Amino acid sequence: MSFSTRFALSALLLLLAVPRASAVGNIGDEAPPLDILSWVKGGPVDLKQGRGTNVYVVEFWATWCPPCRISIPALTALQKKYKEKGLVVVGVSSEEPGEVKPFVMQKGEEMNYIVAADHDTNTVQRYMGDYEISGIPTAFIVNREGKIAWVGSPLLGLSNAVERVLAGTLDLAESQRELLKGRIDRVYQSVVQKYLLLCSYGAQEQATEMGRKLLDYIKGDPSTTTTFAFAILLDGRLRFRDVKLAQEAAELATTATGRKDIVSLEALAMAQFYQGQQQQAIATIHEAIAKATDPKDRAVLEKNLAVFQEKAAAAAK
Repeated sequence: MSFSTRFALSALLLLLAVPRASAVGNIGDEAPPLDILSWVKGGPVDLKQGRGTNVYVVEFWATWCPPCRISIPALTALQKKYKEKGLVVVGVSSEEPGEVKPFVMQKGEEMNYIVAADHDTNTVQRYMGDYEISGIPTAFIVNREGKIAWVGSPLLGLSNAVERVLAGTLDLAESQRELLKGRIDRVYQSVVQKYLLLCSYGAQEQATEMGRKLLDYIKGDPSTTTTFAFAILLDGRLRFRDVKLAQEAAELATTATGRKDIVSLEALAMAQFYQGQQQQAIATIHEAIAKATDPKDRAVLEKNLAVFQEKAAAAAK
């Protein structure tokens, strides 16, 4: 392996090893204050002064961001619809005021809510950074108690979440589960390709370390652990295939789902078979077939069963 390749692999491992400077944000945490350089339209806004009365949507956006532009009319409509119920929408950009002001002026009534330019990205860091989110637009709902109640895209579910926060019916535990799921998905998508790259190089030691760290991070999400197991088992590029890790991932998923999910059972059966546990694999795939309700799913599982049985019979000769 070349020096440049070894250097790249070491850098990938550092991505998982670097500790955070601050605690990760969660639903129910107190909303950080808005540290604003310039109130471009409306404002100022003091979240503490609004406690007990106002619900806030703090949206992070930029003038150059196409999805952010798409969200502007929806945010304006949301502000108009719920203004009398105490909703205050604030759009925060990390751009300079000189970039934001002309854009807001050109939008006019189409962008009819409070707009601000951040102070040295302080607000962005306290919200987006602490909640480990990099993509915009992203909206945070602050409830009447001054707590973060929901985090997500203003284009996906914001209106419904605002309505439930205003009515006092939003389940914070549900919001936290959604937040964690999104966080796990983002980390997984970022790291799994780096892990598979290590495996394709045949870098067993480094891949084993990264794979273990990744599984430890995603183990609370059965759908992601199942996906990880299949990635290890089915990627044809891999010179190092950690089937034992794939089996562990699949076992975590089947346990978490009470062995009711046929996809995780299929992954487990495949890992067992690759590990030489042929009879266990056949028993597991039978279990999945018995629980399959869709004829197409059952047909795929039965095809896998036939392959397992054929190879097991050949090995027994």
